[in-house]
Amino acid sequence: MRRALLLKGAIVTIDAMGCQRSIAERIVTAGADYVLACKGNQGTMLGRVQTAFDAMERVPLAYADYTSEHREV
Repeated sequence: MRRALLLKGAIVTIDAMGCQRSIAERIVTAGADYVLACKGNQGTMLGRVQTAFDAMERVPLAYADYTSEHREV
């Protein structure tokens, strides 16, 4: 099976089925970024994500460039 997608520079969103390390690694290797689901059964990762978002809320101006734009293609 050929597994070729041109993803360089893309942001890939994927549902829970795609939240596996091997899939995330392939997305990053292809030069893309990803948005994966993070649920309660991923306790350590969920805690880290929540901590990062809490920090962004405490210092919003420091992250203005990263949170002020949304584009959909």
